[in-house]
Amino acid sequence: MNLVDRPIKVFVSYTMRDCYVTTHFLECLESSICSYSSVYIDILHNNSELKQMRVENELISSNLIILLESESVHESTWVKRELNLANSNAIPIIQVQVRERPSIESIIDKVKNEILSYKKELTKAINTDIFPQRFCCAKKD
Repeated sequence: MNLVDRPIKVFVSYTMRDCYVTTHFLECLESSICSYSSVYIDILHNNSELKQMRVENELISSNLIILLESESVHESTWVKRELNLANSNAIPIIQVQVRERPSIESIIDKVKNEILSYKKELTKAINTDIFPQRFCCAKKD
């Protein structure tokens, strides 16, 4: 099986401080990408007693972080911890802007395209032994 065809593990980092990221939005995102990615979204999946430990374990076992970049995301202590942990473990971070009541469909399409692009780049990198800088630092929109 080609690497591009295999699901990758995606951790979604976000804050719900703004009104842009909602449980409904996150449920739609999950259902749209779960066919080709194993996705972890804390509010939807964390039923553990040791919640922070679960978040950290899920994050460090992920192949890719999707940062839903709303206006307040960088004010969140939890998001800062997640990004620091991702960076210290060399997990790629893809930032997707979520601001001013965007359409759920446009954000989901952006996330899908980013995941598929990442998988194609990773396959190419494995086949050529040339790893793009994207695999060790955040990508800006």
